[in-house]
Amino acid sequence: WYARVIPEPFQDLNYGYSLVFTTPYILIEIQGNQGSLAKRDDWEAFFDRNLEAAGKKDKIKAYEAFMKYGKNKYFWNEYIFEGYVNHQEDMIMLAGFPDIPLSMPHSEESQKERGEI
Repeated sequence: WYARVIPEPFQDLNYGYSLVFTTPYILIEIQGNQGSLAKRDDWEAFFDRNLEAAGKKDKIKAYEAFMKYGKNKYFWNEYIFEGYVNHQEDMIMLAGFPDIPLSMPHSEESQKERGEI
């Protein structure tokens, strides 16, 4: 599962609160027309490939920075857009990996491969 944590809305008041979007993102794997939960090993491999981008030596700090900032300002927003599969009242389903464009259903590369653009 992936949830967006929003920074403290009133930082000047220094309450230390954050907000969490309540509609969770569920990471799935698509095989043909079927979807199943994404494999943990695949996501751990994704983090192994990408944590270096956070620029932190400590693995936990690198993970925290990467999950918050990604590789650039739009990294996670682009993943949500390009990885979108479907939604229902209580969840949004995403597929693919941000560093493998062909794995995401709405990436430019995937659309070209399907002849949509």
